[in-house]
Amino acid sequence: MKPPRNFSPVFEPGSGALPPTLPPPKPLLLIKDSFKLRTLLLFGAIAQLLLLSIFPYWIAIFPACLLIFHAVGTTVLQCFTTPSVADPSENENTWMQSVVIGRSSAQIPSHYTGNYGSTPSAQPIVVFHLGASFNHPLGLVCPGGKEVGEYFQSMTDALDKRGDEFGLLGASGFRGMNRESNNMLLMVMYFRNVEGLRKFAHDKEHRAGWKWFSDFQAKGNHHIGLFHETFEVPAGNWETIYLDSPPTLLGNAKFTGLDGNDEWIWSSTLVDADHSAGPASLKGMMDRMGRTKNLN
Repeated sequence: MKPPRNFSPVFEPGSGALPPTLPPPKPLLLIKDSFKLRTLLLFGAIAQLLLLSIFPYWIAIFPACLLIFHAVGTTVLQCFTTPSVADPSENENTWMQSVVIGRSSAQIPSHYTGNYGSTPSAQPIVVFHLGASFNHPLGLVCPGGKEVGEYFQSMTDALDKRGDEFGLLGASGFRGMNRESNNMLLMVMYFRNVEGLRKFAHDKEHRAGWKWFSDFQAKGNHHIGLFHETFEVPAGNWETIYLDSPPTLLGNAKFTGLDGNDEWIWSSTLVDADHSAGPASLKGMMDRMGRTKNLN
């Protein structure tokens, strides 16, 4: 009898340096999301009035007209760009680049062989939420906001450099939408076990950030909130599915391991959800948790 096949990876394994866990922050986007729409419109109106007070009318309105033309033109072009099913990365529509066409699922390959195996949800994972809320009219540019961003970036850099040491599987960053100002930052991280997460929590980068925040609070500052949540999930108790989606959350995880020739490689967790591995399927939720056989 032939041994069960492995799940089929979406991406070929890579060599060399592991890609960054999280992309570098974009300060302009963070500042933009810190203010309400009417505040941003007010900033624009003030800038336009200043231009009108300095330059002739036809020169003063040129920057605004140029921005409008560029925004409308690129939006129309991207709306009518046909997605390339064969290779979305070559699409001129930047919104479609990196999109994985079809159905995919996250499965954790073996650290020693690089194979994904034929058992869905075969390994336990730890899900860790780490975030900050900026409860201030200035949002992320409030007093202390710069320091919080720097400590978050320091921790992200440490995870990028020493992810294997902490058992990090991957991470994704998000902005909270509970308030109009979108003034909440959230990192969703995945670890192999609680021990690795605890090691990260006691590392110098995390301890330095926590000490700064404790001192910040001791001075009577309470407009910045920090929070975290930890979920230890046993094998067979998690599942993922992504439909025409760019890699995100556990599907965006990349980590190092050995291939069949004992060479170090890095792999993505994404596998083809329409590709069975022997009797194992990734079609339905219970399939992806490896529980289908228990229902028959």
